[in-house]
Amino acid sequence: GDSGEQDPAAATTEVHAVAPAAQGGKPAAGAPKERSNDFFNVGPIYPLDQFLVNLLSETGSRYLKMTINIELSSELLTPEIEQKKPLLRDIVIRILSSKTYEDISTTKGKERLKDEIAAKINETLRDGYIKNVFFTDFIVQ
Repeated sequence: GDSGEQDPAAATTEVHAVAPAAQGGKPAAGAPKERSNDFFNVGPIYPLDQFLVNLLSETGSRYLKMTINIELSSELLTPEIEQKKPLLRDIVIRILSSKTYEDISTTKGKERLKDEIAAKINETLRDGYIKNVFFTDFIVQ
């Protein structure tokens, strides 16, 4: 047993210790402060319909067309997401339409946008939380 490897039973215990809190129907206030970077254990993905919004600008001539998929903490969150889909779309539209081209044109700006979307959606959820936000289409004109 001293080969330097972790005990598989200990690793399993850690995973199970975290999972019930996410699935226990508690408010999403227990959601992590940052989006998940664990791309080896991606949770259930829920696609949101395409968004087309005007960006905040003096001339009103810029718009953003994008598609978002959200990673859920658990499959148990899917019914709540489906029930609140109009609310979630409203949240995303309000966030997107408050941004300028300069806000979202950089990689860092896109990461901040993902953080903001996840945080605002998580404020409305009680059966789990959003682990991550993925942009599958992102076109600015």
